[in-house]
Amino acid sequence: LHENHLHYIECLRTMRNHGLYLADQSLGGNTARFTRQNPRGNRRHGLECPEERDYYPYWRKQPWKDIAILVSNTSFCEFFQTQSQNVRTYGRCQCPDSENECPFLETVCTSRNYTWVTDPSHGLKAPDCLYHPFTRDNHLGNSYEVDPSTGDFITPKPGSKPMNPHYKLTIPQDMAGKMCVIRLRYNISTNDYPSHAYADKSNAQCNYKERDGVRYDDPSCGRGTGVKADQNCPFVIGQTVCPLPDGANAVGNPDCDSTVDAYTSPPECYPLITEFTASSVPRSNRPFINLFDRDISAGAAFKLGFAVNTHQTARTFQDRSYVFRVAEAPVNASISNLGVRGRRGNIVQAYPAVEYDFVPSVLRCAEGDYIHIQFHGSDFNTARNQNNAEGWQYSDRTNIVRINSSSVNYPVYQEGIDFFNETEAVFFGWGGQDPTYCDRSIEDDDSKQNQFTNCGKLNMMPNRFPQDPAKGLKQCNARPGSYYHMSTRNNNFSNRVQKVLIIVQGPDTTAPTSSPVTLTPTSGSSASGNKKNDGLSTNAEIGISFATIIFIGFAAAAVTLYVKKKELWCFKKTIPEQPSVVSLQNFHPDGELGETINPPIST
Repeated sequence: LHENHLHYIECLRTMRNHGLYLADQSLGGNTARFTRQNPRGNRRHGLECPEERDYYPYWRKQPWKDIAILVSNTSFCEFFQTQSQNVRTYGRCQCPDSENECPFLETVCTSRNYTWVTDPSHGLKAPDCLYHPFTRDNHLGNSYEVDPSTGDFITPKPGSKPMNPHYKLTIPQDMAGKMCVIRLRYNISTNDYPSHAYADKSNAQCNYKERDGVRYDDPSCGRGTGVKADQNCPFVIGQTVCPLPDGANAVGNPDCDSTVDAYTSPPECYPLITEFTASSVPRSNRPFINLFDRDISAGAAFKLGFAVNTHQTARTFQDRSYVFRVAEAPVNASISNLGVRGRRGNIVQAYPAVEYDFVPSVLRCAEGDYIHIQFHGSDFNTARNQNNAEGWQYSDRTNIVRINSSSVNYPVYQEGIDFFNETEAVFFGWGGQDPTYCDRSIEDDDSKQNQFTNCGKLNMMPNRFPQDPAKGLKQCNARPGSYYHMSTRNNNFSNRVQKVLIIVQGPDTTAPTSSPVTLTPTSGSSASGNKKNDGLSTNAEIGISFATIIFIGFAAAAVTLYVKKKELWCFKKTIPEQPSVVSLQNFHPDGELGETINPPIST
């Protein structure tokens, strides 16, 4: 429930955009609650507005502030950046409470004698627009790293590891002191039809730079050809002919109310969505196609079925972070975040997520700088055999202890601990558990995995550790060198590895002091991401992890009474000479979303 209640009520009372591409999907209502991907309007996720969630840039006021747009075609950038509500105004209609379909166009608003108002921009810079990282199809793990400015692949350096896709955010001043949420929307498009032509400057009728401040529906500024809304054919499903002449449509099919005058003619829109030719593809749901143009009636051919769902071509998904707070840095030094990603379960059960993994899996810090250790987990994993792991069956827990190398699975004994001091090593190794309350007799892995007092499996450890985020700060005051660590609970030999290498760099150190780093996975373990993580400060950089995405935005948490807080800290303190990175992990899907297909072109 990140948006506020008024945002959702306005959505329920605002007319949907009838200029959007629907293919053959029949929407169940006329308000912004109904979209092509949510045609019945019954998929509700918190207080978000389905139409705003599905389309970018949106044509009405919305609470999200744009951070970045990551694309595969930078010709879209001018359009997206100039239409962002960071930099331009949008109008809306003020309607009386009795109006259940409030217009979104000014002409319709004023024709009903309602008041049209203009909402100011957010007053921020235009969002970044860069190339996104690439992975192979159907792969949700680590990616090829690309130069975000050119899209060129970056040759991996010796000793480096694959990275999870990410974007580096410089924390804007307007996030200071606020509880915030990051939303990521990622679009899967198809080139079977010109789904993004409206955003391609080469297909447009005007210069998008000149559109700043001009309403999105202004007819003086054209958009690309795209797929027009008059090619929608939403009522033809299950009925391929109009049984009565136009004007006497007994079945009440709006697709038949056109110029169709023969008793057995199909609706005019029917060929647009069903025919497969050298120059056209069908835009109907899960079509069957005569690929070779042979006579089916003579038994010489049959149609091939295609799993193309018009709910989903194109389609936009969404992730959201937990609520996090941007705080002033408690130390005048660079701070690097050390967190955890992944979920409970073995490699098969965790898919399409990953198993437990430290993030970053290789962390570099300079002498005198700090690491901020923040381990967040869930207490609500499913209670069945699909979440095989150690300890309490509902829980995620992570601790950190010293090991000698990536190839071993037992920690060093007390005398060998050298990165943490003894007090720190006990605190982070025990996960803050008080031995006074632990059942110290437990040495049976099988029968007491779920016993709360089983401290050996970290069952009394809080799901957010440390509870006081300031206690997670650890100064890199060990001698320069490489320090390997693991989690005793989650490093399950032959099933998964959870290890991290912390490299303390001296004044002249630019690379690990040992040989090139390779964390050797055991059988069945997941690949770990490697992000260069040089600290977190003001105008700090946050490494946001994602699948292939298009739009990243953030908002202040609007309904904190209902928000599940995890108290992840981000520090804001200016240290110009050394920017830094922190990874925000545990993005949880908030539901299925819609697509970026066509801008509004009619009422």
